[in-house]
Amino acid sequence: MKAKALWNHDAFFDYYDRWMDPRNAAKPKTYPRWGQTGDPFTDEMWAAYRKSVPDQPGGTRNLKWVWIRPTARS
Repeated sequence: MKAKALWNHDAFFDYYDRWMDPRNAAKPKTYPRWGQTGDPFTDEMWAAYRKSVPDQPGGTRNLKWVWIRPTARS
């Protein structure tokens, strides 16, 4: 869909790439397990198409849901 820049939260995409990485399948057993979504159709679509997604520009202001510690005032 080429909407990564519109979503403007690159960490969300990085998290899912990390979760679905098959090398993480040996991690502790949770539900859904690392490398799986809990939905067989989604798992198959990810395996079939994720590698063919072209690189996309990231968001321009990736600060959604990021807490920034206030600095001390002098």
